[in-house]
Amino acid sequence: MPPWLLRFARLRLAWLLLLVVGLYSPIFTATPTLDDRVGLQALSQSTVAPLKHAPWDLYRICEPFDQATRSLETWGAIPWYFDPDANLVHFRPVSSLLLAFDYWLAPGQAWWSALHGLGWYAVLIAGLRRLYRRWFDERWAAGLAVALFALDDTHTFTVGWAANRHLLLCACAAVWGWLAHLRWREEGWALGRWWSVLLFSLGFLSGEAMVGLFSYIVVDALARAPGPLAARLWPLRDALVVVLVWAALYLGLGYGTHGSGVYDHPLEEPVAFLMAVIRWVPIHWLAQFTPIPSDPAAAVMIEPDLAPVLILTTLPPALALAWWGWKTLADTPRARPLMLAVVANLMVMAAGMPGDRGLLATGIGGSALTVMLVQALTRTRWQRGVGTVVLVVHLFLPVLGVPARAHLFTTIGPAWDRVAQHMESVDPNKPLVMLTTPGMLGSVYFMFARHQTGHAVPPRIEQIGSTHAEVRLRRTASQELELQTSGHFTSTFDDLPCREPSLPFVAGAVHKLAVGRVTVISIGADGLPTALRLELNRPVDELQFAKWTDRGFEPLPLPPVGSEIELPATSLVPPGV
Repeated sequence: MPPWLLRFARLRLAWLLLLVVGLYSPIFTATPTLDDRVGLQALSQSTVAPLKHAPWDLYRICEPFDQATRSLETWGAIPWYFDPDANLVHFRPVSSLLLAFDYWLAPGQAWWSALHGLGWYAVLIAGLRRLYRRWFDERWAAGLAVALFALDDTHTFTVGWAANRHLLLCACAAVWGWLAHLRWREEGWALGRWWSVLLFSLGFLSGEAMVGLFSYIVVDALARAPGPLAARLWPLRDALVVVLVWAALYLGLGYGTHGSGVYDHPLEEPVAFLMAVIRWVPIHWLAQFTPIPSDPAAAVMIEPDLAPVLILTTLPPALALAWWGWKTLADTPRARPLMLAVVANLMVMAAGMPGDRGLLATGIGGSALTVMLVQALTRTRWQRGVGTVVLVVHLFLPVLGVPARAHLFTTIGPAWDRVAQHMESVDPNKPLVMLTTPGMLGSVYFMFARHQTGHAVPPRIEQIGSTHAEVRLRRTASQELELQTSGHFTSTFDDLPCREPSLPFVAGAVHKLAVGRVTVISIGADGLPTALRLELNRPVDELQFAKWTDRGFEPLPLPPVGSEIELPATSLVPPGV
């Protein structure tokens, strides 16, 4: 091990945290981004598409026939292809209350949200420092594992994005609760038993990610000593009661997901969940232990035909890396159970939206496993060289990656705000018909961002053609339009939470709108619409129309009857990002 690397591994916690703050400093200039706007709207008590979510229930996205869904539908933010039976309700009261506190104390203020997120990250890093010192005999190895975790660039969006902070809160509760449990079990600290119960409870009330984090504690208990399963789990009896109570509340109060192309409930949708595990676990495993990012894999959710390609290109190297690590760490205490716990975390994460931002929980075990692997590679000069390269890659690439990702994060919110504000000539007295959009986000974010930045908001929005491809618009009658796309409608990444794949579109199906109706004319080979007919129930001069361009939404004068025009392709990535 190079001497300079050993000195870095012995870096004091205060200096490490200062380095983390410096790398994350761009997030202090961020603005409310995507889901943050929804939370602000829910707490504003505005008459513009009112959301009636309680401060402890801001993660209630939608559920069948609930008041918030109906208000959005009345306003028009929910498109015609939205599944009326969709249920996307997350049980995260602690995280929600802290979000509400942020919005109340400093609404839209980047510095406070950034400081809040970094504060919890510091609490997590401090807890991991104590945990890793229990795992490693050498102090430098524990310090190196802490540095690997703290500087991991896949954590950037989790730390910087307020709406994603529930993962951070779950991790803090899990690590500090685990430490209290270990002190009670190993050192006889009586209060540790009850502190662990309290912290585990707060973790489960912070988010579903606690299920994956709890696997660390369960696997550790099972691996500690031989004997009957019940005997090994007995020290966790209090924590298991917490899990059962949480599960009863979660299911009894109607929380969970259903009818979505993004979230796959393991119990209600076991086949879809199994397919998600096969698709996402390999790429997330590679993202944790190699510089390969998992974020681009989200494109597979837009183009399901790419799923076999993703599996064939990621499964073999992921299995090879896992097999090599399993063999190399055979003689390392705690390593193999830790690998199993990491896989359990990845499986839980596979049930939700894929991406690097979910790797925070995985990194707790992944950072330690990386250091264990380096420790095991000491037999030959070649192995020591490989170990050094592994450490350098995991330490210094993220030093570049964290500021880059933090800067990207700061551009997303302002870019979407510019998109919403770009269309200045909005008549607040006429419904707005969006003939092309880059997804449901286009209409919802358009509404919330304009309202919160003081711009004119139409009395209703109707979103018609959601696609990333070009669209040919033909006016067949004075109040009738036909849209033909070179790709597919409702096929964008942002449309996926709106409709379960098992709910097929039907050619000839009619969907009612406040301004008329949409008829599906034709269906493509993948079951998605390729042509739509819009029949208006009022003269066109009583409406206003818009299209998506490379600058955002712009007014669209309709062509004369019998004529057609080409509308450009759309992109979910807003201009300026």
